[in-house]
Amino acid sequence: LSVGHELSSSWEGHKTVELFPVHVNILVLSRNGWRATYAVEALESAAERLAASRAVSFSAAALPGSSATDQLSRAALPVPLVNVSARRGHALKIFGRGKHPVAAFDPARDLELNELVLCLDRGVRESALRLLERKGQPHNARRVRLLGDVNARELQRSAANPRAARFHHLVDIPQLPNYARDSVTGGTDRVLDAIDHVAARAMQQLLEELSV
Repeated sequence: LSVGHELSSSWEGHKTVELFPVHVNILVLSRNGWRATYAVEALESAAERLAASRAVSFSAAALPGSSATDQLSRAALPVPLVNVSARRGHALKIFGRGKHPVAAFDPARDLELNELVLCLDRGVRESALRLLERKGQPHNARRVRLLGDVNARELQRSAANPRAARFHHLVDIPQLPNYARDSVTGGTDRVLDAIDHVAARAMQQLLEELSV
């Protein structure tokens, strides 16, 4: 399925995305919203580098029922995540407020407001698809994709070959550390490195889809 065919049928081959005749809204989804919050910052940076800032907007969400979604308007991001993000030039502030407010994923609302939902890993995507099924929206499953596989090519390859050993390395963003137990600095850096890398690739894939 091509996002370009759905969203940009009047596109005529311009290489500068600032000239797109459409504006695409994309929701980034993770289990508790923490990785998604950083991923939005990484995607916006990638979009800016590719002159696509005016064509694409990103927002973050968490799966409903996650521990961090119970009181989203008051919850704080983990201090190690905030500190490591700040060293990378991304100011993550209060969870649920500020530049990128985070809410629980609501299929009816979010698929009306966004063209795509990009999940941080396959487990999150499977949870989102089950929620779509319960809400009577299975037809929107094609719009729920992976941040690491925007054009769904690796997903299709994995379906054809379930034993594809490298698939999870290509598309799944690892979980953040358990901040109450783990060695957090190195673990957080590794996760954010993965998000930065995948976000840059995701923007390239998105531009390919939009430039059909």
